[in-house]
Amino acid sequence: MYPVSEHPEDMLAELCQVPAQVTPDERALWKQLEEAICAVRRIERLRTLHGLDMAMIKILFELFDEVERLRNEVRFLRTS
Repeated sequence: MYPVSEHPEDMLAELCQVPAQVTPDERALWKQLEEAICAVRRIERLRTLHGLDMAMIKILFELFDEVERLRNEVRFLRTS
């Protein structure tokens, strides 16, 4: 049985330790897990600190994605 931490952040850190030996496919899965955890943290922060509802958070995430896409496009155009 795994010890259960009193703090969710500590428990997530323990559960998300990337093993020393992983395949490239496993590493990609760990990266996706890390991104999902960051998204959940961001959602919770927007909800609790700023009082946003899930509809507004969805719109914000769509805008964040669009900004990231545009940044990547600008980087590509600068290096071309």
